[in-house]
Amino acid sequence: MILEKGCRIYDSQIQFFGKNNTVKIEHDCVLKNVDIWISDGGIIEVGHNTHFSGKTHIACIEGKRVHIGERCLFSDTITFRTGDSHSILDSGGKRINKAKDIAIGDHVWIGQQVIVLKGSTVGADSIVGTGSLLTGKTYDSNSVIAGSPAKIVKQHVSWDPRTL
Repeated sequence: MILEKGCRIYDSQIQFFGKNNTVKIEHDCVLKNVDIWISDGGIIEVGHNTHFSGKTHIACIEGKRVHIGERCLFSDTITFRTGDSHSILDSGGKRINKAKDIAIGDHVWIGQQVIVLKGSTVGADSIVGTGSLLTGKTYDSNSVIAGSPAKIVKQHVSWDPRTL
């Protein structure tokens, strides 16, 4: 666990399962009501000055990676899952639901009740709308992403945490 200076953590917990797990939270981050589960060589990285404003669950399993960029803003009731926590097998007994990494670029704003599933990548300077379900796709930078399943609904945008 690497926690850099200036971080503030409230009502949060980190649970480690297995070995060789890494959680790195860079300087000046704020975590409010964040629940992290990490197992079997998982890696979670949170870039500096990222703020989790409400209940967030991050499940990083099967040695996968959750990378969250710098200066991100996350609302309330958000879930990140690199895997399904159970195996799904085809008729021959072969597993078909392997875990995958999640990557969130710098300066991404995620609204309330968003679910980010394995294999999802959100480009920098993007906005994810309330109630969206990201299902393992790559979403371009400077986009508004919304829906269930999520899709890009607007491009060539950015956001500012201040009300201008």
